[in-house]
Amino acid sequence: VVTVVDGPAVASGQFAEDPVAVDQLRKADPNLDHESPLHELFEDQLSAADLVILNKTDLLDEAQQTSVEAVIREEIPPQV
Repeated sequence: VVTVVDGPAVASGQFAEDPVAVDQLRKADPNLDHESPLHELFEDQLSAADLVILNKTDLLDEAQQTSVEAVIREEIPPQV
Protein backbone atom coordinates (compact mmCIF):
# COMPACT_ATOMS: atom_id res chain seq x y z
CA VAL A 1 0.00 0.00 0.00
CA VAL A 2 1.42 3.36 -1.07
CA THR A 3 0.09 6.44 0.70
CA VAL A 4 0.78 9.87 -0.78
CA VAL A 5 0.64 12.70 1.76
CA ASP A 6 -0.05 16.29 0.69
CA GLY A 7 2.62 18.08 2.73
CA PRO A 8 1.15 21.59 2.72
CA ALA A 9 -2.35 20.28 3.55
CA VAL A 10 -1.06 18.33 6.55
CA ALA A 11 1.05 21.31 7.63
CA SER A 12 -2.14 23.38 7.71
CA GLY A 13 -4.04 20.68 9.61
CA GLN A 14 -6.46 19.96 6.77
CA PHE A 15 -5.13 16.60 5.43
CA ALA A 16 -6.41 17.51 1.93
CA GLU A 17 -5.94 20.58 -0.21
CA ASP A 18 -9.72 21.13 -0.45
CA PRO A 19 -11.54 19.25 2.35
CA VAL A 20 -14.95 20.55 1.23
CA ALA A 21 -14.48 19.11 -2.26
CA VAL A 22 -13.34 15.78 -0.81
CA ASP A 23 -16.42 15.65 1.41
CA GLN A 24 -18.71 16.43 -1.53
CA LEU A 25 -17.14 13.65 -3.60
CA ARG A 26 -17.45 11.22 -0.71
CA LYS A 27 -21.14 12.03 -0.26
CA ALA A 28 -21.80 11.70 -4.00
CA ASP A 29 -20.21 8.23 -4.27
CA PRO A 30 -22.59 5.46 -3.15
CA ASN A 31 -19.60 3.10 -2.79
CA LEU A 32 -18.25 5.22 0.06
CA ASP A 33 -20.67 4.59 2.86
CA HIS A 34 -18.48 5.71 5.75
CA GLU A 35 -18.67 9.00 7.58
CA SER A 36 -15.02 9.18 8.60
CA PRO A 37 -13.58 12.66 8.89
CA LEU A 38 -10.43 13.28 6.88
CA HIS A 39 -8.19 12.98 9.92
CA GLU A 40 -9.48 9.45 10.61
CA LEU A 41 -9.03 8.49 6.96
CA PHE A 42 -5.50 9.93 7.07
CA GLU A 43 -4.70 7.81 10.14
CA ASP A 44 -6.23 4.68 8.55
CA GLN A 45 -4.27 5.12 5.32
CA LEU A 46 -1.00 5.66 7.17
CA SER A 47 -1.54 2.67 9.46
CA ALA A 48 -1.99 0.43 6.39
CA ALA A 49 0.92 1.91 4.42
CA ASP A 50 3.96 -0.01 3.25
CA LEU A 51 5.42 3.15 1.70
CA VAL A 52 4.63 6.80 2.41
CA ILE A 53 5.45 9.54 -0.09
CA LEU A 54 5.50 13.12 1.18
CA ASN A 55 4.35 15.23 -1.75
CA LYS A 56 4.83 18.95 -2.48
CA THR A 57 7.84 19.30 -0.19
CA ASP A 58 9.01 22.20 -2.34
CA LEU A 59 6.12 24.20 -0.85
CA LEU A 60 7.25 23.56 2.74
CA ASP A 61 10.00 25.25 4.69
CA GLU A 62 12.31 23.07 6.79
CA ALA A 63 10.30 23.50 10.00
CA GLN A 64 7.03 22.63 8.28
CA GLN A 65 8.53 19.54 6.66
CA THR A 66 9.93 18.39 10.00
CA SER A 67 6.52 18.91 11.60
CA VAL A 68 4.67 16.99 8.86
CA GLU A 69 7.18 14.14 9.05
CA ALA A 70 6.59 13.94 12.81
CA VAL A 71 2.82 13.73 12.26
CA ILE A 72 3.34 10.94 9.74
CA ARG A 73 5.76 9.02 11.97
CA GLU A 74 3.19 9.00 14.78
CA GLU A 75 0.76 7.08 12.56
CA ILE A 76 2.92 4.65 10.56
CA PRO A 77 4.03 1.18 11.63
CA PRO A 78 7.66 1.03 12.77
CA GLN A 79 8.83 -0.89 9.68
CA VAL A 80 7.55 1.75 7.23
